[in-house]
Amino acid sequence: MAFGLVKSNVASNVRVGNAVGSVGFTPGDGGIWVDGSKIDTIPTIGKQTYIQFALDLVAATPTLQIRVGNLMLYTFNLPAGQSWRPAASIGGATAYGLNALVNFGKRACEYVPPTNYKPGVFINSQSSGAWFFASQAHRNAPTGSPPNQRFAGCILEAEKVYFDGGIQVWTDGTSGSSWSASDVDLDNENGKLTPLFLEQPRNALVIWETLDLDNPDDPPTRVETTRVDLVTIPKRGVIRIKQRSPLAIYDDPWMRKTIPPWADSGSANQPWPIALGAVRNAEPVLLDPNGGRPIYAIHDAALTMIGIERDRGDPYNPAADPPDYTPTNDLRGTVLERQPLGPFVVDVSSTGSSNLTPTNPTELLGGVGAMTTASGAMPASWTDRAPAGSLCTVTQAWTGDGGGRLRLTMSAWQGQAFNMANASNASTPVAIVSGKRYRIALDVARFTKTTALARAILSVKLVDSGGVYRTLPGAQWGSFDIGHYTADFTAPIDAVALGVSAYIEVQPSTVSDTFIIDFDNVTLFQLPSAPGANVALEGISLANYMQEILENRFGAKSTEWVRADAEAIDAAKPYPFGVYIRDVVTTMAAIRAPLDSFCAAVTTDEYGRMRIVTLQDPDAMTPAMTVTFARAADAPLGDPDEAKGLTLNAGGRYNWKVHGDSDFVLDFNPATGIDAATRAKFKRQCQFLVKSSANLPDLYSFAENAKELWTLLDIPAHVQTQHDSVCGLFADARFDYPVTFTYAWPPAPILRPGLALRVICDSGAFTAGKNLYIKQRRHYPLPCRYEISVGWG
Repeated sequence: MAFGLVKSNVASNVRVGNAVGSVGFTPGDGGIWVDGSKIDTIPTIGKQTYIQFALDLVAATPTLQIRVGNLMLYTFNLPAGQSWRPAASIGGATAYGLNALVNFGKRACEYVPPTNYKPGVFINSQSSGAWFFASQAHRNAPTGSPPNQRFAGCILEAEKVYFDGGIQVWTDGTSGSSWSASDVDLDNENGKLTPLFLEQPRNALVIWETLDLDNPDDPPTRVETTRVDLVTIPKRGVIRIKQRSPLAIYDDPWMRKTIPPWADSGSANQPWPIALGAVRNAEPVLLDPNGGRPIYAIHDAALTMIGIERDRGDPYNPAADPPDYTPTNDLRGTVLERQPLGPFVVDVSSTGSSNLTPTNPTELLGGVGAMTTASGAMPASWTDRAPAGSLCTVTQAWTGDGGGRLRLTMSAWQGQAFNMANASNASTPVAIVSGKRYRIALDVARFTKTTALARAILSVKLVDSGGVYRTLPGAQWGSFDIGHYTADFTAPIDAVALGVSAYIEVQPSTVSDTFIIDFDNVTLFQLPSAPGANVALEGISLANYMQEILENRFGAKSTEWVRADAEAIDAAKPYPFGVYIRDVVTTMAAIRAPLDSFCAAVTTDEYGRMRIVTLQDPDAMTPAMTVTFARAADAPLGDPDEAKGLTLNAGGRYNWKVHGDSDFVLDFNPATGIDAATRAKFKRQCQFLVKSSANLPDLYSFAENAKELWTLLDIPAHVQTQHDSVCGLFADARFDYPVTFTYAWPPAPILRPGLALRVICDSGAFTAGKNLYIKQRRHYPLPCRYEISVGWG
């Protein structure tokens, strides 16, 4: 296997790093390869290991960094001014003997290998730069962009080019967005455009502008931005470009962090779950049964809050000793004290200040428990505490691999104790914090005795700075043998001034005997603090949610969407929510998840940016354009908006797992089990229901008993206010008006879904003017015509 970078001229049948123009890392032997030569060797990387490559383009010298976790393995300085592509190669003597999971970035793969694909490097990308077409041949002015650029006049039937966009919200009966555009035919009689067909630049941006050729110094007007879908040759001498929405890149499966293949068989290679904001009754993903203390994944980053965890609806107790559950060391999941017996669900949040304490990554005893720091009678930082005159000896035993152990040899009824001081400063004990939980562990690597019935008691204690020995609950084993021993404990209340050292004690019991015991790998770690039951969970805002989805996980640039849209919604409707994504979904599905909760939809603007719009009262909006009709006969005639999805009923606090009758414990006692009211909340999609008090006309009388709108909002008052505001828009009957008009040019006006158009007519219903909310529109730029098929008012 080899992973790295290649230049564009590298053949596709060579190993990465083994040819001129390539840089590669071979994890099997740790080789760093450049231009076919091994220039360095780093530690080898075993199987089932994630290797990370990072490009640092901010530094003065571009560098390729090779990492495993947080460990930097190698840094290679890339020559400046070169173009590189990520690449991987894999091969071996045994078919299917090796495999690797490779993701060079956060976006989904857009191309499939060609039919003549060979193992090695596969390159398929746009390489021919920009193309410039127009309905008439012309050259940009010296002040144009690009300056003096020639445009080939090869667009055929340019007057038929159109762009269509629309939105629907939940009141329409279905929610979403639509987009379409005409195919564009280009004159290719001279064959100069054939490379465009051969290249197939799928997803390349297409920028559409209108320009006044009589005034070429005037800047053009951007009217639309699209993407290439497919390039075809419909007939001789013609190249046809099929267009797709700028948002089409979000329709591919969402590239997410993957659970390693060595996890539990039911979750291996599946997407890591994502919990953004306040999430209720979410089913975590089992990572490891862990010998009856199962480990579950909840979020792909650190959680900030765990409100409560339930088995068959019955809450676990985080204050038990030991706690029924604790966060994982990385705070991305939870560890249960026992196997759940039914549906296991959690209430969590990844937003706000953390109330979870992660494990201190530092081993608090400084590593001296490995027994490798000295030889002779005692390992470094260990003190022999054997009573004077006892028949006990303490030495350091060495194993075949060069590692050390602490060996205790004791006879008769004598006890033995060792005291280990802090490795960094033997005179200063390790400081622990009152009320925090810790785990002390050690290995018994050897245990021999001469009498079969002989037994010994092993215990681990702490010694405070005053020399007082403190017994730890659970840290005593009345009968032990070779094995790994751990004890979790809570630091005593006076631990603010308490320093501790590990203290191992062995005492024979029942029968006198001679024992030889080897100890190894003594460690002390801080555990995560137990979460508080029913902690208030903090939801996420719409702007922060979209940034998490688009930028932090998909990899979109901040210029590819308008954050101000989401911030404006948050300012007007500061309603936090939560989303839990466990299955394979498209990026667009993740984007749309919270939109119904705000009666919102996504569309695009003339720059191809994603815009978020909400249904609003058009009379309260500032219109983007005013159209005046001179004759009453030209005034739009509307049809009643049926609002098929309208309902006065809504729910909040979404249950990501809906329980059935058999999913609960049998106990209905609220003190010891689950009462009927809680069961009812968990058996529907949302935990609480609200009803709008809006007074609707007869046209919408069906909304009184219509099915509930399930929202992701977490606070009941927010659901009530939001639902009242939407239902209030239908206090008067609404109509859908079609409006078609041409406009004076230049410049071209920009109308898109979510904006308002003002219509005035000299007589009739539009005499005083009426604002219409644009839901569906088609634009023909060259004949300067808009067709508003749905203007809502």
